[in-house]
Amino acid sequence: HSTSRRQRQMCIRDRPYLMALEKGGLKPNEAIVIENAPLGVEAGHKAGIFTIAVNTGPLNGEILLNAGADLLFPSMQALCESWEKLARLLH
Repeated sequence: HSTSRRQRQMCIRDRPYLMALEKGGLKPNEAIVIENAPLGVEAGHKAGIFTIAVNTGPLNGEILLNAGADLLFPSMQALCESWEKLARLLH
């Protein structure tokens, strides 16, 4: 009972990412998700999209990694400082 409810909730959570891919005519490997919340990270991961977590709050970064983040940045500033290098690596 709780497993089917959890599966239904995850289907709803990753739907916005799947809809965005569909609207953009993109495949999961052609997109990037940047999230700061565990549920958002999990949804991006479940949608099959490369997911970057940015720890903008008091969470332990391990929580974001455990949710499925492919990369973790400790702040938006750190992400911004690494953006150009990251973009080159992802191309």
